Amino acid sequence: MGLIAATMEQQDTTSQDNARNISQVSEGLGEVNENIQQISSVSSDVTEDMQNVNQSAEEMSSSSEQLSQQGEELKKIAQALIDKDK
Repeated sequence: MGLIAATMEQQDTTSQDNARNISQVSEGLGEVNENIQQISSVSSDVTEDMQNVNQSAEEMSSSSEQLSQQGEELKKIAQALIDKDK
């Protein structure tokens, strides 16, 4: 009888260890999933910020082109005024 009781106690201990290990793995997976969700959220924020930077760069490029054209127009007007005074 002693051997059967010892074997059953060992099985009970092993079952408890397995249950504890499974619980720890489950908690670990929950933390991994939470981290993945946070990374996904940050990634979305970075993507949005990059789109905003790209849009701002395009707007600056357009403004630069407009300023360049206006500068050329002013240059022509100034040269016409100089030529008129001659």
